[in-house]
Amino acid sequence: ILMAGSVFEGDFTADGLSYLTGAQLGGMEYLLEGLVKRSLIFRGRDRTFRIHPLIRAYVRSVSDGSELEEMRRRHARYMLRWVRKVKGEAK
Repeated sequence: ILMAGSVFEGDFTADGLSYLTGAQLGGMEYLLEGLVKRSLIFRGRDRTFRIHPLIRAYVRSVSDGSELEEMRRRHARYMLRWVRKVKGEAK
């Protein structure tokens, strides 16, 4: 979860991490709450979460390169999906 979250430069949502990891949304929310309680991630604004930059950098440095690249590809697909959704809602 931390590796998937480290792909986001800013705040992220449980939905975003679910998309990147393929995990169920309800389970993801539960896991994120556990990470908040352990101060590994923090609450952002509007039901978002944030990883401290030092934790993000550490996770990236110890992650498998190919796995991290796959997460980045999934992140790009997620962001395209998000942009299309927002664009559709704006019409």
